[in-house]
Amino acid sequence: MYLTVKQQVKHLSKDDYHSIRELSHAAKNLTNEAIYNVRQYYFTEGKFLKYEKNYALLKNSSNYRTLNSNMAQQILKEVDGSFKSLKGYSRLKQLIVYR
Repeated sequence: MYLTVKQQVKHLSKDDYHSIRELSHAAKNLTNEAIYNVRQYYFTEGKFLKYEKNYALLKNSSNYRTLNSNMAQQILKEVDGSFKSLKGYSRLKQLIVYR
């Protein structure tokens, strides 16, 4: 689960506020697209979608292009890491149940 942090930024111009809001929205949408791709791939193939393949699918996305490439790649790596930890948790859970 993601931790939500609310940060109050003061003394922004209207343009800066709209820029930050647009970038935050694009980051949220890219995260949702990446999670959707991983889930759909898992449901159809029975395997987890790796970062490299997810990157290839999303690099032409409007949300990916809106963000700085470093920021967008970090979002995709975070999604990949989250699903890798879920995969590790599932294996651990299976080991505990079978013992």
